[in-house]
Amino acid sequence: SRDAQADFITGLPESIPFAFDPTGIVTDIPPAILKRVLARTTWLSCNRSEAAIIAGAGSDAALAQRLLSAHCPHAEGVVIRAGAEGALLARRGFEPVFVPAFAVDTIDTNGAGDTHVGAFIAALSRGLPPVEAVRFANAAAAISTTRHGGSVAPRLEEINEFLKCAQEKKSA
Repeated sequence: SRDAQADFITGLPESIPFAFDPTGIVTDIPPAILKRVLARTTWLSCNRSEAAIIAGAGSDAALAQRLLSAHCPHAEGVVIRAGAEGALLARRGFEPVFVPAFAVDTIDTNGAGDTHVGAFIAALSRGLPPVEAVRFANAAAAISTTRHGGSVAPRLEEINEFLKCAQEKKSA
């Protein structure tokens, strides 16, 4: 169904934003299809290894720049997830910003990337600025790692409480 999915994605009206996470199967996506999908992408979110598969080796900032300039010509931005370190946000016309992760007692990282992507998109759709959306996504991913299993994304109230507590600890 790759061709049908690519046709659907590339046929979306320009007014509809499209977020793409190529996941670990990025090497299984035929280059022509990947190129079409990336060309239609509004926001690309991937981990470091996925970014390197698409754009080659380099620092997160270099990868993000290449992703924006050579692979995602119409994207507003790229998020490169760096696990327990945090995530880099790169947007057109702005300097890249690294948003640090939150320290938690990790039990299971399964699903943390998916949680991050979903929370980032949800935060953008609620009107948060991109940097705050990445911070929100970092919090959601951190919470998800404190639980067993891959289907453990936190609810909005949990994330907001987590961020509130983090801010209080920072202010103290």
